[in-house]
Amino acid sequence: MPSDNPAWPFDHLPAPEQGPKEVAVGERAMVSTSHPMVTEAAVQVLREGGNAIDALLTAMPLQHVVEPHMSTLAGGFGLVYWEAASGRAYYLNAELDRPSGGPIPPRDAPEESGQRIAVPGTVRGMQALAERFGTRPWASYFEPAIKVADDGFPMYSFLYGEMAASYDRLTHYPSGRAFYTPAGYLTPVGHLHRQPALAAALRRLAQPDGVEWFQRGEWAQRFVEAVQQTGGSVTLEDMAGYEPRWAEPLRFRAFGYDLLGGDAPEYGAAFVGVALGILERVGIDPAEPWHGSARATALVARALGVAAHYTARYCQDPTAFGVPFDILLSDEFLSLQARLLTESFPTVDLPLPDDNLVAAPPQPGPGSTDSNHIVIVDAAGNWLTMLHTVYGTPFGTGLVVDGISVNSGNPSYFGGVSVGPGRRITTPLAPVLVLRDGQPWIGIGSPGAACQAVALVLLNLLHHRMDLEAAIDAPRLQLRAEGGRGMGWEIGTIAVETRFPEATLRGLVRLGIDVASLGDYNWHMGSVQTVMRDESGRLHGAADPRRGGHAAGF
Repeated sequence: MPSDNPAWPFDHLPAPEQGPKEVAVGERAMVSTSHPMVTEAAVQVLREGGNAIDALLTAMPLQHVVEPHMSTLAGGFGLVYWEAASGRAYYLNAELDRPSGGPIPPRDAPEESGQRIAVPGTVRGMQALAERFGTRPWASYFEPAIKVADDGFPMYSFLYGEMAASYDRLTHYPSGRAFYTPAGYLTPVGHLHRQPALAAALRRLAQPDGVEWFQRGEWAQRFVEAVQQTGGSVTLEDMAGYEPRWAEPLRFRAFGYDLLGGDAPEYGAAFVGVALGILERVGIDPAEPWHGSARATALVARALGVAAHYTARYCQDPTAFGVPFDILLSDEFLSLQARLLTESFPTVDLPLPDDNLVAAPPQPGPGSTDSNHIVIVDAAGNWLTMLHTVYGTPFGTGLVVDGISVNSGNPSYFGGVSVGPGRRITTPLAPVLVLRDGQPWIGIGSPGAACQAVALVLLNLLHHRMDLEAAIDAPRLQLRAEGGRGMGWEIGTIAVETRFPEATLRGLVRLGIDVASLGDYNWHMGSVQTVMRDESGRLHGAADPRRGGHAAGF
C-alpha cells in the first residue's frame, strides 16, 4: 500500500481490497482482522509481550480510524474470551442501550435521523476489558490510532467506494462535511486521508480521565446536544449510567463439538446453534459439499430460515424478558424441525412461471450488519473473538461529534425496549469459539449477515471437513427479503454467489425456490475472520476474500 509519506510504517502490507488471502501460519500467536494495518498493530503488541486483550484494545481504535464506515468509538461490541490460565470463558456485552423512556424509532426513520442513535457502549466496554484483563497502560492502546489519524493513511478503493455510496449522508450535517470532505470533496484513492479531529479525540480519550470525559464530561454533553438537535432522545443520564455486562457464554453442541458464543440479547450464536443442530440431523452427505446438491442447499436455506425466525423472535434483553434459548437448542426442538424440513419437500417439479433461472437481487433482510470482526490468539493460549460495529448504516447517521462519528441503532435490524433496566438492543452478532477436547480449536466471526456466514463456514469445517481456506472461500447463500408465489414450501428468495454449480441452481428452480444472483464473491455475504489450531498445535489464520482482511502471526 504505497504512500507519499516516507515515514509510513505499513508499506510492506497488502492493500485492504477484495481477493484471495494467504492463510497465515504461526507457532505462538495469530491475529485475523478485516484490515492489514489493524492486524499488523495487534501482532506487534503480541510480539512485545502483550496479551490478546492488549492486542484487541490496540486494534479497536485503529480500526475506527482506517475503517470508519464499519465501527466507531460511539458504537458497541460483543466479545467471547477464553482465559487459558483458568480454563474459563467469558462473554462481555458492550452493545447499545435504547435511550431510557424515549420512543422506539419508527422502522422508516430517515437514515440521518437522530432517532436512530442509541447509547454507545464501546468505550465503557474497552475500560472493562482493560481493568480486568489488560496488562499495558491505557494510553498505549491509542498510540497507533493517534499516529495514523494524524499522519493519514492512503485512501483505498473499498473505503472510497463506501464513502461515495454514502456521500449524501456524509454531507448531510455540517459536522460530517467538515470531517469527511474538509477540502470539499472525498480524498482520492491513493492520497493520504488524515483525520486530525479524530486524532485529538483519541488523545483526550487516552488520558487517565478519558473515559469520564467521554461518558459524563464535555464530549458526552456535546454528543447529547447534537443527538437531540437531530431528533434523538439520548440523555446525559443515559450516558453516565451505561454499564457493560459480563456473563457466561452461551454453550451448545454441534457435530460432536462444544461451541461457545454470545448470549441474549445477542442471538447470533443461538442462530448458529439452531441452524447447525438442525443440519446435523437432516442427513446431508458429509462427503459432498452441500452446495453441490439442490436438496442439500434447500435444506441449508430452510434451516437458516428456521434459525432466523425463532432466535430473533424470542431474543430480548434477559433482564426484561424470558429468553428460551435452552428450548430452541434442545434435542427435542432440533429433531422436530429436522423432521419437518426433510418430510415436506415437493414431489413434483415447480418451475418458475417465466422459466427464469435467476431473479433480480432483492433487498437485504433483517440481521445484516456491516462491521469489523477480530480474532486473536496469544502466546499464553488466550483466545478471543469479537465484533465491534457502527450498527445499521455505514458511517452511522452522518453526524460527527468532535471527530467521533455516531452509531445508527437501526430499529429495522436491532430490537429492544426503552423502559426499565433491560434496554440493551438485540443483535445478530456471532462471535463463536469451537472447543475440541475442552480447549479452543477454532475462533470465528463475521459481519454482513453475521450468523448466516458463520453457520455456513462452520458447516463446511465441522461436517464436510474442508480445510480452512476452502471452507471460507466456498460459495454462500443468504436469505433475503420475502418473495415467492404463495406456496407453503416457500422460504423467500435465496441470494446466491454464482459459483454454485449450474445443476444446483436449476435443481432449486425445480423445487420452486426463487434464486437471486450476487456475483461470484459478494462482500455483503460476510467477512469471516478465523483462527484454527491444527493437530500439531500450530495456528492457522484466515481472512475472507470478499473483503480486505488479513491474517498474520508468529
